Amino acid sequence: IREPQGTSCLHARLDKTLPSIERSQSVAAGNASLYEFRPAREKLQQMIVSSMSAAEAGVKLQALLQQHPDLLSDQAQQKSTSLGGDGGRSTKRELLPLPLPKVESFGEAEVARMFPAGAAAGPRAKAVGAQAWLYLAIAALNGLDSHGRCVSYYGPPTAAQARALEELLADCRRFVADDTARTPIDFNKEMGAKLHSYWGEPVYSAQDLTLLQVRPTLPGRGIAASVEICDILMGQIRDQLRDPEGLLLPEDEWPPEPPRAKTMLKDPSEWLELANELWQRDLTLWMPEAHIFHHGGKPVVSGFFGVGKGKDVPDHPGVEQLRLICNLVPSNGYFREIRGDVEHLPYMMQWASIILEDSEVMLVSQEDMTSAFYLFKLPRAWCRYFAVGLRVKLSDLQGNSKAREASCRMAKDSDCEGWGYLVLQVLPMGWKSAVGIMQAVHRRLLGSHLAGSSRLPSSAEIRKTMPMPTSKSQRTEKAWQVYLDNYASFIIARLREAGNLEGQASEFHRKAKQTWEAWNIPSASDKSVTSAYYAKELGCFIDGLAGTLGTTVQRRLDAIAVALFLIAVENPHRMWLALGSGRWSFILQFRRALSGVFYAVWRAICQWENCRHLPRVVCQELFMAVCLAPMMVTKLRSHP
Repeated sequence: IREPQGTSCLHARLDKTLPSIERSQSVAAGNASLYEFRPAREKLQQMIVSSMSAAEAGVKLQALLQQHPDLLSDQAQQKSTSLGGDGGRSTKRELLPLPLPKVESFGEAEVARMFPAGAAAGPRAKAVGAQAWLYLAIAALNGLDSHGRCVSYYGPPTAAQARALEELLADCRRFVADDTARTPIDFNKEMGAKLHSYWGEPVYSAQDLTLLQVRPTLPGRGIAASVEICDILMGQIRDQLRDPEGLLLPEDEWPPEPPRAKTMLKDPSEWLELANELWQRDLTLWMPEAHIFHHGGKPVVSGFFGVGKGKDVPDHPGVEQLRLICNLVPSNGYFREIRGDVEHLPYMMQWASIILEDSEVMLVSQEDMTSAFYLFKLPRAWCRYFAVGLRVKLSDLQGNSKAREASCRMAKDSDCEGWGYLVLQVLPMGWKSAVGIMQAVHRRLLGSHLAGSSRLPSSAEIRKTMPMPTSKSQRTEKAWQVYLDNYASFIIARLREAGNLEGQASEFHRKAKQTWEAWNIPSASDKSVTSAYYAKELGCFIDGLAGTLGTTVQRRLDAIAVALFLIAVENPHRMWLALGSGRWSFILQFRRALSGVFYAVWRAICQWENCRHLPRVVCQELFMAVCLAPMMVTKLRSHP
């Protein structure tokens, strides 16, 4: 693919198109695109209200593109003439444009029979869906190659084109294979996300807490604060943790007054019950109000809120569990950050340098700590800076004599009968230093003398600050990594040997588990993976058999649905476009050459003007990304 030439010419065309946005003519452009795209938009509006599998979405989108080729380009053309020659090895021509396949056309009734609601698609439906996605991908690729004109032809392929078509069809078949993935239809939820996490997950708005939703996510009794964090760390990080006052900013850099952080409770009367849950599970101690860190005569107190976990509360279908998150904005405003090992955090595209031979596969192992941040106990000196929630009396807190004795010792000669606050004694999520510290803790646990004979070799660790580990053959054949509370490792094996290795703990995996057990660190059994061909790591779906890295089909269908929603919706918001393109940006990292699809999208976000509909060229780029979705994977096998 002649990417540089095609991309630059496409950008030149867009530079002529986009000044309408800059000249504040977006409303007019939106009205024009409404008139020209009206039939396509009406059909898209009908499509997005029903949940579709990947195969069904492909069939419907292919029919839509055939009827409305201007969804890809104003100059879209499909010529039925032959490309010249009879194909095969004797014919010589450029790889692109690729010839479009002959595809069947189906009426709405036939599509409904092929994809019955609530039922898995049959082999024929999946084959038709794969061919439909192949058609969409070729049309989009030809558009990139033809400088945005989207000129496509029918005709016999050359040998090189036939090989390219085989690879594209394999991508499309893998894309439609997942029957469980469906396009979302709740766009209030999809557009309610505020941002995206490091691994591409949407992060939704903070929610009010209820005890019913929070209780299942709290650590069991005896788990929290069970490991002294300073017993693991060493050097500068340990010294910093032992001296909170040394991390305080100069007073002239403090906020003018203590920032406020609300404790978000749906029913404020539940505070005492929630406080007792935190107290009895050793997440907190109690401290008199006079001992809390004050600024300007006011105590600096942080708050709580909930974030959806994606699981229902047991025996309460439809009621989502909420993670308890500490809003430590007030406390964070007074301290320098402990960077810890944040620079060493790995990222999944480092795995893209792995090379698999045709006879090799990848086996992946994973473990995830349970309530990881709550496991590690901070020095008591931090308690006065981590007051949380609402005022409470020590006498209102039931049980936990050990915590009561510790609280009275911290209070010294102060009155323990008056008002005070819960204070965190564990590593709090929401503290700006928590990520770097947690990464340092986990790396040191597995890669230092603390692991004893189970120590993992640092030369085999994947981290951002070093190249991928290699063996004597200069290939990456096995490695391990930690990302906060998550452990992952892989081995490369011959296919004929992989059957005996599948499900058996690898050397690195076995040693990591032994270290966790020695330190009484619990593992989430539902997230444990042992030498498997398939795994999800940091938002990436690893297919060790096919030798690919990418996002799950579900995540791509989510992005497709959001893109179609943006094309069809009236009065779009800038944040909607930013969120939708952010999802695509994460997906596109697995096929970076396709990142050139978006240009007008970024310009529209930066130079936003209110409009009835998104500008036409922005809609075309979004639709092009939809067409190319099956290709957005990284292939670890190299082929000539």
